Amino acid sequence: MYKNNTNDTRFPLGDFVEVHSTLPAIFPIENLTSDSKYDWVYLPSFTFFTGKWIKNFEGFTEETLINEYNKGRFSLNPNIRMLRSGEVYYFNKNAEN
Repeated sequence: MYKNNTNDTRFPLGDFVEVHSTLPAIFPIENLTSDSKYDWVYLPSFTFFTGKWIKNFEGFTEETLINEYNKGRFSLNPNIRMLRSGEVYYFNKNAEN
């Protein structure tokens, strides 16, 4: 449970609960939807992946990886995506996917 003490409109009014889950590598993230303006997905940079996480990419061909990257299914720059609108916000304002 989080206590909301901010005026940032990206957070729900009042206290809220945060839920975490892990998606497989190259998940079709564009198919995730929600009617809530409070549902977001965090997409880390694939350069942060180590160990078992980087192994998720080993089974893919170079062509597949390029196609999936172009679809926005993984990124060089960490970002968050609002599920309701599909808008993507990068932590680095100068980043391009």
